[in-house]
Amino acid sequence: MQKAKITIVSDSISPRLKTLLSKAGDNSKKVLLGMGVALQSWVVQSFTDKNKRIEPWKPKSDGTASTLQKSTKLRQSIRIKTISSNVVEVATDTKYAPYHQFGIK
Repeated sequence: MQKAKITIVSDSISPRLKTLLSKAGDNSKKVLLGMGVALQSWVVQSFTDKNKRIEPWKPKSDGTASTLQKSTKLRQSIRIKTISSNVVEVATDTKYAPYHQFGIK
């Protein structure tokens, strides 16, 4: 099974998140849970809200708007996979998710 992993390398929010986590102390897992729930919600909403997508979906070959959806299996599979005191991972076990996100080469 192929895995897709998105890592934020350079951004303006990571330093703020690190500060928040350092101030959270024993509650860091709760803070990460909140972040994970927010991210999970954002990803699920991106299926129906084009403003939440990383990039626009390409139209179908006939020019009509693409829904990239035969069922709701992928959308319903987005969940918090791992949570610890310093990591939260939002993931899917759907095998075709990387192809949906990045295309096929």
